Amino acid sequence: MNRRRKIAIICFVCVFLSATCVYGLATNDALITEGYLNEVFFPKVKEYINQVVSQNPGTDQPGTSPGSSEIFTVVSVKEGQNFYGKEGCEFILRQGAGTVIASELGGLNDVTSGVDLGNGQDVPPNHLLIVPRNDSRGFTAARDVLIMVKGGYLIEQK
Repeated sequence: MNRRRKIAIICFVCVFLSATCVYGLATNDALITEGYLNEVFFPKVKEYINQVVSQNPGTDQPGTSPGSSEIFTVVSVKEGQNFYGKEGCEFILRQGAGTVIASELGGLNDVTSGVDLGNGQDVPPNHLLIVPRNDSRGFTAARDVLIMVKGGYLIEQK
């Protein structure tokens, strides 16, 4: 869910509640009670927003699988864990070491050097790497790693 849609939903809810409260105060006949809002309405709104966000994973949530995050997020990958980038994922190795996991269709695009990194090659530090397809490309952490990530990814124990 993009930021504009979230803001639109929140604005709609605020306008609706404001109109309802004004009507209740003006007529001395409340249509909605505070108990209903706190115990029923707000939990349902939160549940709906969480459901929509989980169906569009990580658009704004690092770690779970950011889909199209617009900023880099610092992520830790422990030694022995595998990092798999989703299509369009960008990452930069800032600390530690790792070896590339490639697919049959190729490896990781090293934009800094202008090369394709193949299976088993070392992940170069401070290079911008891009995962071109969602086909299990990424790296295995040879020791604890800190990376900056933009886009969707998955971290799993080897």
